[in-house]
Amino acid sequence: MVILPHYLVLQMQREGLLRPYASNQTKTYPNEFYSLGGWAAVTVEPTGIVYNPNKVNPDDLPTTVEELTDPKWKGKVAMQSLTEYPEGMLGFYYVLALKPHLGEDRWRSFLSNLAKNVNPDVFDCLALISRSIVKGDNHFGIPLTLRRVSLVDAAEGKVEFLPLDDLPYMTSFKTVGLMKNGSNPNTAELFFDFALSKDFQEYIGQKISGELPARPGVKTSFWVTTPNVNPTYYFPKMDDVVNFQSYISEIRHLGLK
Repeated sequence: MVILPHYLVLQMQREGLLRPYASNQTKTYPNEFYSLGGWAAVTVEPTGIVYNPNKVNPDDLPTTVEELTDPKWKGKVAMQSLTEYPEGMLGFYYVLALKPHLGEDRWRSFLSNLAKNVNPDVFDCLALISRSIVKGDNHFGIPLTLRRVSLVDAAEGKVEFLPLDDLPYMTSFKTVGLMKNGSNPNTAELFFDFALSKDFQEYIGQKISGELPARPGVKTSFWVTTPNVNPTYYFPKMDDVVNFQSYISEIRHLGLK
């Protein structure tokens, strides 16, 4: 059994490393939160563009993705690497998840103009993006998770999410999966069920700072929003994982690192 970022579990499913399982707990979850192929969401990870409210005048805040590519933001945007992944691929899959909402041409234009006009500072991990915004070295970050913001930087009043008119609320998962060749399959199934159970999900919501339980109806004791906001786009999709190599090539061609 594994608990990993959703894109990694989808990769494992694609490579045939997971085994099917029908948990009796999934009946309370939205269809997008589980697969009978052997995985289910344990926590949700709201993810988006952030900014330092002490560095950006409210009247200057972008309201669309195109406004983020204005040359006036050159040197002020931090971004997780989209083509190198020593600390994970959440930034890559977030940027890829923009495509269904922007359309192919607009998505390519956004990335091309971002590279040409802004030339974002590239970081390996989200924590470094967050700290660069807190220090004021960068004013915007693409992307950051609500969990990271809630734990450190929002408490300092220096990082806030930037809602854009042309993008929905976007969320990924921490996902539990069952390995095909695990040595203790019965124990793994028991833990799988427990991870999705009301008791454990309520424990996450009350005791684990910054984590959002995936189970609908479970509330948190923290300032973060509830997980099931409508409309919400959950990412990545299996098609993104299957074709990720070609998307990497396309992003490189558009000028981003």
